[in-house]
Amino acid sequence: MIPLSDTTHSVPSTEPPTPSRHGGADGKSPAGRVVLMGQILVDLAVRGEALPSPGGDVWAIDEGMHVGGGFNALVAARRMGAEAISLSPIGDGPYSSLIQAALEREGITDLGPRIAGIDNGFCIAFTDRTGERTFISTKGAETMAPASAWADFVRTMHPGDVLYIDGYLMDHPANREAAEAALRVLPEGVRVVLDVSPRDWYPEGVALRRRHRVDEPQGGSGDPGSDGGSELP
Repeated sequence: MIPLSDTTHSVPSTEPPTPSRHGGADGKSPAGRVVLMGQILVDLAVRGEALPSPGGDVWAIDEGMHVGGGFNALVAARRMGAEAISLSPIGDGPYSSLIQAALEREGITDLGPRIAGIDNGFCIAFTDRTGERTFISTKGAETMAPASAWADFVRTMHPGDVLYIDGYLMDHPANREAAEAALRVLPEGVRVVLDVSPRDWYPEGVALRRRHRVDEPQGGSGDPGSDGGSELP
C-alpha cells in the first residue's frame, strides 16, 4: 500500500502567515482558499540498510512521527499566505488527536467530518540506503467520508478557490463516492488541482486543461498514462 501523498516528512512548523488579499491578477480580488478533498494520516518514518527478506528482520533508525498525506499541500498553501481548509475525515484516537493539533498549529481550518469509533490510519515509510522508499499503510477514519460530506462544502466554494483532490481517494469506495458527489455540484470558476499519484483517474465532468509528469519539465516525452500531477480548470 502506497501512502496517500507519498510523503514521509511534514513541513517543519513555523508561525503561519497572514493570508494574502492579493490573489487576483488585478491585485484587487481576494485570494482564493485552498481546500483539501482527500485524506490525512500519520507517517511513521524509519531508515535502514535494506528491507528484510520474507520472514527476516532488520534494525532501523526511527526518524519520527509526522502528519502527512494531504496535510503537506495545505501547509504549503499556508506558507504562500493562502487560507487553507481540510475536509479530511477525522476519527477518535491518538493519531486523530495528533492530526487535529497539527492543523490547529499550522492555522489550517479543520472542516472534515467526524467519524466515531475509529482512529485515523498510519503509514510505515521505510527508506533504504539507496534512498528508495517502501510504504505500508493502514486504512482508518480518513477513508470513510460520508456520502454528502464533501458536496455540502464544495457547493459553497467561490470563483478563485482551489480544490485540491488527493487521487488516493480512489482506493477508498466511500471517499470516491463522496468526491464524485462533490464534483457534481462544483461551482463555476473553482480551479481543481488533481494529484493523481499512481492512479490514472480523472473526474467526470471536469475538463482537462493540462497534464504532465511532475518528475520532468512540462512538454516532456513521458508516458501520459503515468502522470504524477494534473491541473484542471
